[in-house]
Amino acid sequence: GLMNGPGPKPALMSCCVTDREQKKSQLQDDFLSFRKDAKWCRVVFNNHQALFDTDEATSKLLRQSAWWFFDDINRMSQEYHIVLVGRITDRAKTGEHENLTVDGLVESLRSLELLDDKIEEHASAVNVYRNKIEHSRNKLVVHRDTDSIRTENGGGDHLMADVQAFHDNLSAFCDVVGTAIGVGPLDFSHAPGEGDVLDLLSLLKKHQQIKQELGCA
Repeated sequence: GLMNGPGPKPALMSCCVTDREQKKSQLQDDFLSFRKDAKWCRVVFNNHQALFDTDEATSKLLRQSAWWFFDDINRMSQEYHIVLVGRITDRAKTGEHENLTVDGLVESLRSLELLDDKIEEHASAVNVYRNKIEHSRNKLVVHRDTDSIRTENGGGDHLMADVQAFHDNLSAFCDVVGTAIGVGPLDFSHAPGEGDVLDLLSLLKKHQQIKQELGCA
């Protein structure tokens, strides 16, 4: 029959490309998981910005609505953001275990000969911010270093511009990696939708207006 004729057998043909293609396919899956983490980190940052770094009118609204609660949220989101940044920028390996991080993706790309100068440039730019928050992360957030607490010195002072630059570089890193491995770029800098933080602020404003109209404010 035809299946017994001359020529390479299909099973043998597929084996010749399996190893590299499987590794690339696994890298694509890993990257998509990483990009979800990067997007979530951006969501946490955007929510914090909308609540606590917008304008005095918003700050006043939060104080009038539930100042103690929002003060707690302020601290939680700052510390959580530091945890997320540390997670994304962790070393490629911890012992024998691989980490799904910027450096981990760089090493995977290198092994498949997909790494280029632009990817390395954005990876290095992302890691700049880790250096700025690493002391605070290690001494106050992930661990509670006694000397740092006693001296009220978390170290790692940085500006809001540094945080914004981190997220811009992280997005750029994701786009160049996504392009290199064939899944394409994705703009996740803003993801507004029904029920988001802006809707919350709108409801709080309406509540305060009603209180003022009723003479309760």
